[in-house]
Amino acid sequence: MNTPLVTIVVPTYQGEKSLPLLLDSFKSAITSVYERYFEIIVVVDGSTDKSIKVLERYNSSLSITILNKSNGGAASARNLGIDHANTQFIWMIDDDMVVNETAVKAVVNFYSKAVEVKTLVSGPCWIPENDKSMGENIDWHNSLYENLNRTGKIEDIMDCHFANTCASKEFLIDTGLFSTQFRQYGGEDNEFSVRLLKNDAQWLFIGDMGIHHIRDKKPLQELSEIRQSGASRVLLTQLHPELFETIFFQNRAGRIEKIVDRLPVNKKLVYTGIYYLSIAILYLKPMLPGRIVRSVERIGMIAAEIVGLYDADASEEMVRRVEGIPR
Repeated sequence: MNTPLVTIVVPTYQGEKSLPLLLDSFKSAITSVYERYFEIIVVVDGSTDKSIKVLERYNSSLSITILNKSNGGAASARNLGIDHANTQFIWMIDDDMVVNETAVKAVVNFYSKAVEVKTLVSGPCWIPENDKSMGENIDWHNSLYENLNRTGKIEDIMDCHFANTCASKEFLIDTGLFSTQFRQYGGEDNEFSVRLLKNDAQWLFIGDMGIHHIRDKKPLQELSEIRQSGASRVLLTQLHPELFETIFFQNRAGRIEKIVDRLPVNKKLVYTGIYYLSIAILYLKPMLPGRIVRSVERIGMIAAEIVGLYDADASEEMVRRVEGIPR
């Protein structure tokens, strides 16, 4: 049997509902023409749902390597998958993606030629037109790809992610892999990208390597992820303080931040209240006018990120800087 060329590494947590879509797409996209080029490793990151049973159901047709570990976050899950890979190249995909044959063909064609070890390659992540998730929360998907396609450069480290990215196993290991200090949602991609770029990574874009991101999340989960992302950004700032303004989009002070700043009450309690109120209102989303929904989403995301800062014990000075309010 020939040694595969690329290992697809998928970290999953509570992926019982999303995994079938991904695995069905693998069955359709990785045809007999391409199957010899790939191995698939799915790392179950301490899931308590039926993810393992779902994977076992597909194992006979896809030959999935299933790795089950205690919960430690996407960073540690990806690292475990990379460590177990038997190939020279890694294709990192999230568990709520859908792959097509065009992307599979693009990856095979790219790695069938000589490739510099420090080259990373990414493709688009398309959001379905009927997607109901928070618009501002998914802009990051294609910012990376649009900039790479237009300028060939990384313009914002916060755009960097590994939802649809390939790299050599050797280079990933040489750069130290993902930091396992990131146990919550967000931050691990950006932090690793900083180190990869300092290690002379060359990031390329392949338009044909596009996949779909199928989001099906309730307001509580979406805002919870943003809250966790706020906490992760505190850690990211501690590890790379020179990137503070890039990480937190400085000088953004809007009406909400200014109002809260004037209130003679505990700001953490105020932002926490706004956070939970936004979640409650967004559950009524189908009944509300679009303008109100967009306003509540924006306010909720601001509050979620700032509550995340408090979760991570950020100083009041940092909170004020994030708000964009001068001392």
